[in-house]
Amino acid sequence: MSKTSIIYVDVTKEMSDYVESLMYETNARKDMVAYMIDHDMTKNDAYDRYHKDYVEYHTKYEMAKRELEATYVHPLKLGNVKWTMNFRTHQLEVEVTDDGNAEKAEV
Repeated sequence: MSKTSIIYVDVTKEMSDYVESLMYETNARKDMVAYMIDHDMTKNDAYDRYHKDYVEYHTKYEMAKRELEATYVHPLKLGNVKWTMNFRTHQLEVEVTDDGNAEKAEV
C-alpha cells in the first residue's frame, strides 16, 4: 500500500515570479489562438503572430519548469513525486508517494 505525503520547498521569489509570468503569457496566447481557430480566423497575420508568440512563450515556460524541477525537486531524491508551484507563497508543493520502491524510482 502506498503512502503519500506533501513536502514544501521554498523557491526564490524571482524564480517563482518568472515562472508565473511565463504561465500567464503562455495561457493568454493559447486562449487567443484557440479563439481564432474556433472562429476560422487562422488565415491572417494576426493569427500567425499570436501562434508564433504562443510557441515562444510555451517553450520558455516549459524550460523554466524544467529548471525549477532540476534546481529544487531532483536534489531531494524522493522517488515518485508530483509537484505544483504555489505562486502566493513561493513554494513548491511536492507530493511524494512511497510505494515501497523509492530506492528504484527516478524523478
